[in-house]
Amino acid sequence: MSTARKQQPPPQPVTVLRGHRADVSAARFHPNGMQLLTADALGEIRLWDVETRRPLATVAAHDGRVLHVHVAASGEVLSQGRNGCVRLWEAGLEQREPSLELRTGCFNFCRL
Repeated sequence: MSTARKQQPPPQPVTVLRGHRADVSAARFHPNGMQLLTADALGEIRLWDVETRRPLATVAAHDGRVLHVHVAASGEVLSQGRNGCVRLWEAGLEQREPSLELRTGCFNFCRL
């Protein structure tokens, strides 16, 4: 007698956010629960309104894949790219250029 469990089909997504032109490589919910930050393999970061499912802001953040993203309750956005840079947007993604850039050459990540 076989003890193998019957495999369940994968769950269906509640929604699909369309807009990235490459694979999504990182995602993080804003602490307020109303926004979602996503990043992709081409270096783009998007801030989404969870309720309307529409992007609020888009930034070309890195040359190449974004490895990690983090958003603080204050709205600061921190990202790390495959290019070895960590970038900080103190005013959120409405600010097109980062406030701070650290060229670490490393691929470990720390939260704010």
